[in-house]
Amino acid sequence: MSSIKEIIKREPFEKFRGKPEVDPTKCIGCAACANACPPQAIIARDEDGFRIIEFSFGRCIFCGRCEESCPTGAVKLSSNYLLATTTKDDLKLVMKFRLAKCRKCGRLFATERQIEHAISEVEKAGYTNIEDLREAQYYCPECRAKLFAERVLLSLKFFRGEV
Repeated sequence: MSSIKEIIKREPFEKFRGKPEVDPTKCIGCAACANACPPQAIIARDEDGFRIIEFSFGRCIFCGRCEESCPTGAVKLSSNYLLATTTKDDLKLVMKFRLAKCRKCGRLFATERQIEHAISEVEKAGYTNIEDLREAQYYCPECRAKLFAERVLLSLKFFRGEV
């Protein structure tokens, strides 16, 4: 008995968009792919201190928006179009990422991998005060905005001689 892959031996053309392949070691759990996915084949949800990203390849329309939106290149469209299977679980991929807590208010706001990725990108760009940056990145956006506003006000007071 031959498998479907043995029966159908057609090679797709060069720019054919097939099933997305995901490299979990590159994924930072930002959910950009889920936000970009028209048929909602990729769902992201936060629960119990984790971000869960679930790919349902059976719903995928191979549009490539997940690949375009991924900031780390973790999602790449393959040339694989043969998705026949005997179990739905073969068409699913679930990844879990720990969420970081804001050091000021305690709110869960981003994945730890997302934060570390942002820090490494800034470091690659030549920023040298990494520890100060690392501290700020572990504040939620609202608390971070307040922190920087307080720092700006303090430096203005300093330059005016008020401190």
